[in-house]
Amino acid sequence: GPWSDWSECSLTCGSTIEETGVQFRWRSVTTEDVLCPPPIETQSCTPLLSLCSDTNDDQCIPEFGASYQIQTVASGFDSPRDVAFHPSPGLHLGEFAEGRKFHPDKGSEEAWVLNGGNHSISIVASLGSEEYQTTISRRDRGYYHYMINGTAISFNQVANSSTTYKSFR
Repeated sequence: GPWSDWSECSLTCGSTIEETGVQFRWRSVTTEDVLCPPPIETQSCTPLLSLCSDTNDDQCIPEFGASYQIQTVASGFDSPRDVAFHPSPGLHLGEFAEGRKFHPDKGSEEAWVLNGGNHSISIVASLGSEEYQTTISRRDRGYYHYMINGTAISFNQVANSSTTYKSFR
């Protein structure tokens, strides 16, 4: 049968020379002839928008930019699988937890690292503060319960989610 129109480009914006999108088209094949060409064709494509911008932020994720820096700020994790930044640093640990003093007002963020090797969460408190940054590990009491083979972590950032500071105490 006849070929369909080409699909839209798989990338909406922000392609590079190394990374282009893909388009495909298809057709119905009604013969069982072995020499018949495949019913799907693909081709590389360039998205309509070359860069992501504020006007199309629902379709594009901005790049890091031409220069960014990756820096190790903590170590000693056991097969880290994911990291997430707590939306309310200090809310979970407070100023005192498990016999240790924390400084939630020092440092800019709190990173939670999911460890696949020992099924735990490591909380890097006061991230970025040379004097107060510290790490504490939390394990599930039932080893094969919630944390077994974790692959990702995320936080609810809904303002009115009925979770309060007192519910963590």
